[in-house]
Amino acid sequence: MKRAIEAVKATGADVSSIEIDTMTGKIIVIIGKAEPAPKSALEEWQARRASKAQGNS
Repeated sequence: MKRAIEAVKATGADVSSIEIDTMTGKIIVIIGKAEPAPKSALEEWQARRASKAQGNS
């Protein structure tokens, strides 16, 4: 597995994630930049509240 990951990195590709199926031995390498995780409702609420506390509406 380590050799497979190093081989992909040697190509200069941006490795976004790696999935490994331990039952079959299948390795899936996702190439590209990882997208940020969407904010949860709590995180959005906290950001709005912090903004209001600083005087930004």
